[in-house]
Amino acid sequence: ARSGRLRAPDGAAPAISGLYTPQMIVNGQIHFPGGETELARAQIEGGARTAAPIGLSPRASVNGDSATITVRVTGEERLERSSDWRLIVALIQKTGETKVLHGENGGEVLREASIVRTLSPRLPLGLRAGDELTASLKKPAGLAWPEVAVVVFVQSEKTREVAAATEL
Repeated sequence: ARSGRLRAPDGAAPAISGLYTPQMIVNGQIHFPGGETELARAQIEGGARTAAPIGLSPRASVNGDSATITVRVTGEERLERSSDWRLIVALIQKTGETKVLHGENGGEVLREASIVRTLSPRLPLGLRAGDELTASLKKPAGLAWPEVAVVVFVQSEKTREVAAATEL
């Protein structure tokens, strides 16, 4: 029922005007409030049944508060070249809590998971067999490395589709 609002007729990512903060985005294509549990389950299950067209093999090395992530990309020749694919590395805080002071959730403590704290630049994918790309990121202050995970994904600049993702 929501698909008309979520995609433009040409399949491109919709132009959103005004303030809008979706709580969930699945595969870079579908976005909706996180409270829509059945829709979330259906979209996540559907995405999980679809094989990624490319492979990502990341490795990381940590030096103090910095991490260097090198990713080998395989199968990139299967991607549509005109979609301008980019590799992005995210450092995520595994869990967190927010004490809400005002508004409809005032007085509540919201529990969150997989909070993006740092993003790499959007690295162009060369679309050559066996490409390796490297990103260096600084760990957010106040977090220890065991509280952080690394997520690597490939996303189209044109459609915002996510072709593959993996977590270290």
